[in-house]
Amino acid sequence: MKKILNRAGTIFGTIYGVMLITIIVIMSAWQLLVRTWGFELNIQQFFIFLFIDIIYGLILLEGLIYFFAQFVLPIHNQPDRREIYKRVRNFSNDNRGPAIFIRNGRVIEHEGERDRKKPGVVVLDTASAAVIQTDIEYVGAVGPGVRFTKVNKIDDEEFTEYLAGSVDLRTQWKFVGPMENEQPFINPPTYPADPAQFNKMQGRRQETSGWTRDGFEVSPTLGIKFRVIKKNITQSESGVTTHYGYDPDNVWKAIVHKPMKLEKIKDVRDLMKWDELPAHLAINLWREYIRKFKLEELFTSKDEVSKLQTIEDMMNSRVQKEHVVPLNDIGEPIPGEPIESPEFEHLSERGIEIIEIRIRNILFDLPLEQKMAEQWSGEWLKSEKKKEELLKKREASSETITRKKAIKKFTDLSSMRFENTDCQQDIYATLHDLIEPLKDAVAAEGRENPELKDTIKTLESVWKWLLTSKNQPSK
Repeated sequence: MKKILNRAGTIFGTIYGVMLITIIVIMSAWQLLVRTWGFELNIQQFFIFLFIDIIYGLILLEGLIYFFAQFVLPIHNQPDRREIYKRVRNFSNDNRGPAIFIRNGRVIEHEGERDRKKPGVVVLDTASAAVIQTDIEYVGAVGPGVRFTKVNKIDDEEFTEYLAGSVDLRTQWKFVGPMENEQPFINPPTYPADPAQFNKMQGRRQETSGWTRDGFEVSPTLGIKFRVIKKNITQSESGVTTHYGYDPDNVWKAIVHKPMKLEKIKDVRDLMKWDELPAHLAINLWREYIRKFKLEELFTSKDEVSKLQTIEDMMNSRVQKEHVVPLNDIGEPIPGEPIESPEFEHLSERGIEIIEIRIRNILFDLPLEQKMAEQWSGEWLKSEKKKEELLKKREASSETITRKKAIKKFTDLSSMRFENTDCQQDIYATLHDLIEPLKDAVAAEGRENPELKDTIKTLESVWKWLLTSKNQPSK
């Protein structure tokens, strides 16, 4: 009896039960109203009218559900309207599948939503994509829009579709290692005071901790910029074109091809997520290259490129190029053909590309850091003094060369009129032939140099005086 009442309560708790109760109440009220007017319906007529009302009520209810359901989600075709109608109709009696929303690659759902084994719906914003699977196969990638999950029947067995994973289509930045305001190498009792915070800080230090060739621990902050590869951009199944770019093949690779964490291999949750791989590769590359150099080499430059910059360039090459030039154990390029980059291959297999790796906030033992800073400051001062001395020498050499050129030019101009000149000419003619080439040359230069105006006026005055004196009888 209790089970029957519980089931009846469940039925009357649905939208159909509410409709039935409403019709019975309205019909009973109508029967009372008719009797007050002097009419009377027998029990047979009452049930006939009740049955007709229930039929019309069901038709009206289904029509209203179908009409308003299409406004629940952004759908644009008739098959999708039928699917959303089924989902809304089953929602009231709890006989439904999961309803999941994915925003910026992050799944938003109610607790226990994925445990529902009925046809459901997945809604993705323009920055999200996902892969749908069953218990026996991966169904395919889905892009921005609406995707209705179904129940697939294979060999008389039913397999419900559900979410395998999701990705963010936007370009991502991920930072690993110590924060900018942290000093993890100082004495533990002094900073930070909270042991839990100190342990977290030391954990971030160990994330990127590497050892130099001369045995010093260095822990930087690594910034990795990455995204899902956008090679063959297409519309999603819902007809949505996102400006973030949707490439179903590489979305598939990013979610389905999951490398396994070696330290944890107990269940599927220990598989490496798509956005964890770039940082994992960057950390391994940092540790590989830092052990090829001494600590002091990281901050000293050769040909204006420090070894730290060399490490950053090599890390970027390993994740961006198919072939790279290898370095030996002391950080020198190995002659010969470039070798294949396994990191680039791993990323391509996962449908991921790393756009940039940055090395920042280099931290190591504080006393050693102070010593290195002092040493670097001394070397910097020496380098600047050498540059200053070299600049002075260049300036002096330039002045000497310019002076010699000026003397030669003056000599050439002064002697221009005296190559085939009679030595018996008078003094005024001689001075005239000496001054005129100089005046013409200075006048030509004076067109672009305003500072020569006074010199030109003086030479013109002398030249005019010589012309006047030349034409006058000798005194």
